[in-house]
Amino acid sequence: MRKRIYTCFPEGKTLAFTCSYDDGKIMDHRFVEILNRYGIKATFHLNSDYFDVSEGHQYPYIKKSEVKSLYQGHEIACHSCSHITMTRGNSIQNINEIIDNRIALENICDTLVTGYSYPNGCYDQTSKEILRSCGIKYARTTKSTYKFELPQDFLEWHPTCHHNEDIFAFLDKFLGIHHAERLNVFYLWGHSYEFERDQTWNQIETFFQKATGHKNVWYVTNGELQAYIEASRRLIFYADQSKVYNPSAICVYISNGESIYQIASGQTIQLD
Repeated sequence: MRKRIYTCFPEGKTLAFTCSYDDGKIMDHRFVEILNRYGIKATFHLNSDYFDVSEGHQYPYIKKSEVKSLYQGHEIACHSCSHITMTRGNSIQNINEIIDNRIALENICDTLVTGYSYPNGCYDQTSKEILRSCGIKYARTTKSTYKFELPQDFLEWHPTCHHNEDIFAFLDKFLGIHHAERLNVFYLWGHSYEFERDQTWNQIETFFQKATGHKNVWYVTNGELQAYIEASRRLIFYADQSKVYNPSAICVYISNGESIYQIASGQTIQLD
């Protein structure tokens, strides 16, 4: 009988949990403390033109000087310099907004920045082509799927739900998945200032208390997840599936239903 070989998340896990939060308001301080308390990783999409800005805004933005330390252990990603609506802007303007945003964030944190979320949730095919040309590897929309599927197109990555939706019911459904026929991802998104505005800090903390600590769940940033899936898709199998080669820089895990295999960067391994 043929053995089916499937991609796994690290250590053979089949579930992943990731978060994505936009704008970089001062409420990110309290939110990051909660994330760190429960071992949850998140990606923060930041508008670099608004660092240190408070005038004219109900909730001030974080300071440029605190970006690197505040988001340590998490991921920073682009949200355009000035929160531009891409479908209303011209191509040159959009390119400048994305490239300058990348440059600013990479210089501040001395790290590669390849993620994006669409300001105001607006995008089209041209937007995706611009992002690709600017070196962006993935981009989050605001369209909830209420599902846990990996995206077909990482430049049109739809989240599971916003945190103001029925997150506890979705979490119960997610944690109740026990079959390994596919990889499943719970993707939560929002803005940290919404917890202050709606006074839902206790609710999100209770949610993370319930979401954390599950052995079959990989807690991961958006960028780590995208890079891992990209690496898994680059695996090269021998025609008879007796061996597999990993040409990427990332360790990838696979399973044949009985054994879990770890394929290190540049390694070729024998499969049972």
